[in-house]
Order: sequence, then C-alpha cells, then structure tokens
Amino acid sequence: MGATFRAEHVGSLLRPPEVLRARQDHEQGRIGLELLREVEDRAALANIELQRETGMEVFTDGEVRRANWMAELMESIGGIRPLDDVPTGDGWRRDRGPDPAEAETHFTLSPQCGFASTAAGNLLTADDQRRKLELVVDTARRVWG
Repeated sequence: MGATFRAEHVGSLLRPPEVLRARQDHEQGRIGLELLREVEDRAALANIELQRETGMEVFTDGEVRRANWMAELMESIGGIRPLDDVPTGDGWRRDRGPDPAEAETHFTLSPQCGFASTAAGNLLTADDQRRKLELVVDTARRVWG
C-alpha cells in the first residue's frame, strides 16, 4: 500500500453572524438554550457542507459551540507553559522508535489551527476561509497525488 494523504481543517471555523447574534440573545435572556442549539446545529451542518464543497474528506463542526478554542482544555488542566527549544529538522520526531516505512505513512495537511480563535472570529471573510480550505486541498493533491 502506498503512502496516503488527506487535507483537513483543524480548529474553529468562522462563526456566522446568526450564531453570534443567537449567543448574545441567549446571554441576555432573549432566547433559550434550545433555540441557541438549533442555530448552532444549522451552522455546524453548513460548516460540514463547506468542507465537503472544498474537497475535504474529513469534516468537523467547526467548533461553533465554543466561545474560545482552548477554553475547555485550559479550564480542565493546570501547569501549562510554552515549550522552549522544540527540536526541528529532517525526519520524524517521535520517541517510539525509528522512522516508519513509507508504506506505513499517512500525511495530513492542515491550515492554521482555526479561523476563529474567539467567538468574534478573526479578520477573515467567509470567502477568504473558503479559498484557504480549497488551497489546502489543492496543495495536498499536488504534493501527494
């Protein structure tokens, strides 16, 4: 079996304006949790369709229910600090033995970890996000076949 590849998105996708409005309405008591979840569910389905349309084969909901990409993780553990002197260079960086044979390798190409680090998102349009996802898929196909 030859090496395989896939392109996938890791992290948050942009939250559409209707999700941001619904979240604000919920926080201010204008809508209930059930309606907020319905809006988030529609956004999650739209995110899955976006990833399908751009050629991705692995899908996520885009983390539409998260206010911050790391909130739950950081709240559940302690003692986190930045890594210094991370090794770089050629080859695999694993502590479980030698490099795998080529037939055993699976490569993944991912864009930055998310387009929306916070509920408000980043300075990126929905069209920019789509083009970036398409570029990831196109690059993976050109590089790995």
